[in-house]
Amino acid sequence: MDSEDEMIVQMMEDEQAFEDDLREHLSVVVSLQNMLDTGTEKRKRLRRRGSKAGRKKSKPQQRIEGHTMLHNNYFVDGAT
Repeated sequence: MDSEDEMIVQMMEDEQAFEDDLREHLSVVVSLQNMLDTGTEKRKRLRRRGSKAGRKKSKPQQRIEGHTMLHNNYFVDGAT
């Protein structure tokens, strides 16, 4: 009888230790998730966005034409 009682007590202690470990692991996971959520919220707040409604549009830059003029003025044979 004693060995069966000891075995049951040992099983109950093992189960309690397992539950304690599981609780600890879950608390670590929850803490990590909270840290990640906080970081995500910060990134969302600091995120810069593009144009906003109601703002003036930027002037057209005509970059291609400017590049062509620069190339023609300096890099073509017989440049001025």
